[in-house]
Amino acid sequence: MAERAGGVTAVPTEPGSYEVFYQRLRTALWEGGPLPVDPHSTVPALEVIDAAVRSARSREVIALS
Repeated sequence: MAERAGGVTAVPTEPGSYEVFYQRLRTALWEGGPLPVDPHSTVPALEVIDAAVRSARSREVIALS
């Protein structure tokens, strides 16, 4: 769920497969195949995790830019 100014909005998730992810990661690292996830696409998720940790420590809302 994502909270918006007007209420709560359901955010659909897509099914994943860790087994396939790690198989593709192994292939990328050992055989030079493509990475299973574009590293640049992970930055926003890491920013959210970092903000959550800082928020928990400081007990303040951390704004994302």
